[in-house]
Amino acid sequence: MCRLTSGIAISFWGKRSDRCPIFLFGDEFFYIIHSFINILIHRKDGEPVLTAAQKTLNMEKGGKKWVKVVVMFIGEYSHTIDEKGRVAIPVKFRAKLGGGCVVTRGLDGCLWVYPESEWQKLAERIAELPITQKDARSFARLMLAGATDVTLDRTGRINLPSYLKNFANIKNKVVITGVYDRLEIWPEGGWSEFKKGMEENSETVAENLAEIGF
Repeated sequence: MCRLTSGIAISFWGKRSDRCPIFLFGDEFFYIIHSFINILIHRKDGEPVLTAAQKTLNMEKGGKKWVKVVVMFIGEYSHTIDEKGRVAIPVKFRAKLGGGCVVTRGLDGCLWVYPESEWQKLAERIAELPITQKDARSFARLMLAGATDVTLDRTGRINLPSYLKNFANIKNKVVITGVYDRLEIWPEGGWSEFKKGMEENSETVAENLAEIGF
């Protein structure tokens, strides 16, 4: 089992046929089914091939190969914007953003925050969209024209430009959520409304996901 200070950790042990996956978050443990693991990890020639938002470390222990997988961001945290437009990033996320990050307009009325490395991958995918397609041009403008580089200060704060705060209707209190490979910054009221709607329609959402093979 591995113990990590950021995100969630998954440990695997035993033979391939009887691996037991565990999610760790705080002091809680969640067992998940093998089919979900297959979404996160795909094997090629017997070696794990991991998605961009994961980090691997292979070890030999007792003749068995262990794989550590770190998923970058999860959880939700309430914060306050100060008078200079700065917001503190949760401590557990700061190491992942220490190399720089990008804030841009997101979907559903929030802002998206990407580590520099993940932003580069997203930008490359956007650049591959067909320029002759109107929706592709619109999405590229939304993501790229609204993006700005930010750096954490010594106390772990980033500065949000006024145009991004206006876009997300951010006034004073915000909720920062971890969503796998990015953070989202929501106005407190907007997050409460979105979460309430999701909770009320969770069964419908689950059924729709099942239809696409999740």
